[in-house]
Order: sequence, then C-alpha cells, then structure tokens
Amino acid sequence: MKCFFTFFFLLISTFSFTQNITDSRGLKQGLWIVESIDTLVSVQVSLLTMKEDTMVEYKNYNRLEGQYVDGLKMGVWISRNSYNNILSTVTYEDDKPYGEVIVYYLNRKSIRYKGSIKENSQTVELDTKAIAGKYWSTITMNVDELIEKWTMINTL
Repeated sequence: MKCFFTFFFLLISTFSFTQNITDSRGLKQGLWIVESIDTLVSVQVSLLTMKEDTMVEYKNYNRLEGQYVDGLKMGVWISRNSYNNILSTVTYEDDKPYGEVIVYYLNRKSIRYKGSIKENSQTVELDTKAIAGKYWSTITMNVDELIEKWTMINTL
C-alpha cells in the first residue's frame, strides 16, 4: 500500500511540474497554462450631489490552456473564466486556428456560437443557438476578430 501511495505521489508530481516548458531550442512544448487577472473598477456617482459615491473593484480572472508542439499551437485550446467555466474552445493545427470553434454563454450550459474554421480561411461561419436549442441564424466573422473577442489565445 505504501508503494502505491509513493507511485501516486510521483505520478501527480510529474504531471504538476510538466507544464509551460521550453526545449533546448527555446520552443514551447507540451501543456501550457496561462492565467491573467484584470482589475475592473466601477465608480458610482450620486445623483443628488453629482460626486463619486462608491467605487467597487472587480477582479476578472482568465485561464488559457492548450498544447504546443515545437513552438506551434496544436489541438484544442480552452479559455476559462474565474469560476473555471469554459468560455471557448478553438482547435489549432500548426499554430493556426483550424477546425471546430465553440463559444459558450457565461453559464457554460449553452452554446453561444459554434462553427468550423477551414484551412487558410480568414473568416468563419458561426451558427448561433436559440435558447430552445435550435440553430436560428448564421453569422460570418473574421477569424482574428473571433480569437481576440472570444478567447484569450492572443495573449500568448
């Protein structure tokens, strides 16, 4: 039993410390996890005095995770919010978005946009989903705009 626990600890330790690695050539390899915290400040103004009444500070935490192979993004990249809900998934091949894209509503219970990026395409057609779960419209969006607006992937 003691041997099992030692093996389990070593296994967990190996996975815990094998992220955000660069090789001898300086190229990113394996699992990368990047976290960022944005501070948002809200100032409320009193309607009676027209002076600042209350200042509230919000912390917005985001997490991005995905795989690198020889410095290139590969596979599914996942963007999460501070509640660990998935905000979006984008599939990459050779550092370029290619394949399925899903953008979720903040509650992670329903899909906001779903589409597929074709090879060397500058645009993506996204189906928008109604609350009832049926697709009700299609929009076309620039791939770079999609990545910047709905994911954190451009932070890497």
